[in-house]
Amino acid sequence: MKIAFLAVVSCCCAIARSDDNELPPGYNRTFFVSEIFHKYGNPDYLTYEGFEHLLESLGLGRLKFDISHDVSLHKINGTFKEFHDELKLHKHNHSANSAVRNLTKRAVREYDKIPEALQRGKRCLTPQDLLSTYGLETSHGVVISRKGFVDMCPAIIYELDQKACRPEIAMIESPEEENERHLVWLYATLSILIMSVAGLLCILFVPVVVRDCYKPLLDFLIATGAGTLCGDALLHLLPHVLVHRYEVESKAQPILRGTFTLISVFLFFVIEILLKFMQTQKVLKTTINEELGKMITDQTEAQDKRRNSHHHYHSHQKNDAIASMVIIGDVLHNVTDGLSIGAAFASSISSGFASSIAIFSHELPHELGDYATLISSGMSKKKTLLYNILSSVFSFLGMIIGILLGEIKHASLWINAFTAGSFLYIALSDLVPEMKLSLAESGKPRTMIVHLSGLVCGGFIMFCVALFEENLEELLK
Repeated sequence: MKIAFLAVVSCCCAIARSDDNELPPGYNRTFFVSEIFHKYGNPDYLTYEGFEHLLESLGLGRLKFDISHDVSLHKINGTFKEFHDELKLHKHNHSANSAVRNLTKRAVREYDKIPEALQRGKRCLTPQDLLSTYGLETSHGVVISRKGFVDMCPAIIYELDQKACRPEIAMIESPEEENERHLVWLYATLSILIMSVAGLLCILFVPVVVRDCYKPLLDFLIATGAGTLCGDALLHLLPHVLVHRYEVESKAQPILRGTFTLISVFLFFVIEILLKFMQTQKVLKTTINEELGKMITDQTEAQDKRRNSHHHYHSHQKNDAIASMVIIGDVLHNVTDGLSIGAAFASSISSGFASSIAIFSHELPHELGDYATLISSGMSKKKTLLYNILSSVFSFLGMIIGILLGEIKHASLWINAFTAGSFLYIALSDLVPEMKLSLAESGKPRTMIVHLSGLVCGGFIMFCVALFEENLEELLK
């Protein structure tokens, strides 16, 4: 590796200098050390976090930084700034087997000439191991001078030569990472389960218990759904997707992800048009068959008594066509919701809960609308509830796919871009027109107040989630 080569050359320069070997005229003996210090620290010293970044770049120290974080972000006005722990910008997990985890000053002084970590056999030394071996602090207060760094170069070369930190060893998950992975699956599953059960309870009890205020409640839920969907897309998802502040990347990457958001809007439009077209074709086909049946039955009076039953049969065909399209649409809708929730939780737990709140808020009026459509098509309540439960299973399928895809490098950014587009489309294409239609039908200022209250409520929830995302993340862990 390039940096490893620089480290070797630096050590060689130092050894040559210690032996009073003179370099040919015109050669700069400090060039390589200066280059390393310029990248990972300040002109005269390295900081703890700069040393961490150097070891991580060499594949040493069992360090695992967030894939989107880069050492260049530490350079502010020409000075290397430390902010890993303060701003929690990334994870830097250390091995649970580190011999110097949380070392006190007394423990540091007890180190012998041979590092205790190496006395236990060939193993990957952590930054604390290396620092304590040379009598330096193992905390953020350490200052590594040029001479101190040159003294440590043989240890760094030794680690590279031993290959004790090769990737297959360094990538072993820590207990904290494993616990976080379990929390992702747990929270995502609970979110889907709560939404599914809440949808069923809403279908069963809301139309009966709150019959008098059913319409205002439905208006409020629709408006809240629009507010949370737009809020999550604009205040939470898109800022992470387009302004990925911890990532050094080309200008084209945010544009491409934004384009993917636009494509998702087009895709949902096409899917909705196709579903409506299929529904229209099925209804049209049954209507034509019904008219042909009427013409045939009109030819003879003997068939007149059978006309009503024949018409009733074709009416059922028309209703079945509508019901089948509603069920297909509900299945696709649930798969998309599960995919969004799974990918959001894979990205971060706080993002998962934000997306869950947004989806939950629009899921209730959506379930009520589907239920009303299926009942009006002639389907029994028992059969409607059965189809609702079966379609909920696809939410779990989407969740599993979303979590697995979210674990792929950078995949969560693209899935979040897709989710943002779907949220905006559902809010602006489905929910807002419903609000306008409801307002036109009622013609009362009270309906507008209910809609505004729902929009403000949904938007405020997403504002709070986006603003206190890090606090929420820590609380849930």
